[in-house]
Amino acid sequence: MPPERPRFAESPHPYPLQDRPLELASGRIVQLYNVVSMTSPNHATSFGVQYRSSIPAADEEGRKAEATEVIALYAHFFAAQGATRGSAQLCATRAQAEMREPPEMIFQFERGDDGSWRYVATVRPLNTR
Repeated sequence: MPPERPRFAESPHPYPLQDRPLELASGRIVQLYNVVSMTSPNHATSFGVQYRSSIPAADEEGRKAEATEVIALYAHFFAAQGATRGSAQLCATRAQAEMREPPEMIFQFERGDDGSWRYVATVRPLNTR
């Protein structure tokens, strides 16, 4: 008989894992949903931070600056584990926070040889649902 799957009282989905306010260095507050670490088949480590922003979608520069702050909060921890890539993933809906749908927008970052993190791209995943 297979083992019973864990049950979550609040939601049929295990995510979001955090769902709490997070204050950034600028004093801006975002709603933190998930912080996840991933390892690719070639053993490269990366991390993602999913959150909700109050900055309008039309203000991409403002969102990018905010994403840079979000990444900075977690970069040192994941860099110590060998991470070379990180992503700040904006979630506008509950389904995105629960990881049932792709995030609204993703800001990608890479760690340089000097240990600093730099923005490299913005991705807008297509919602397939």
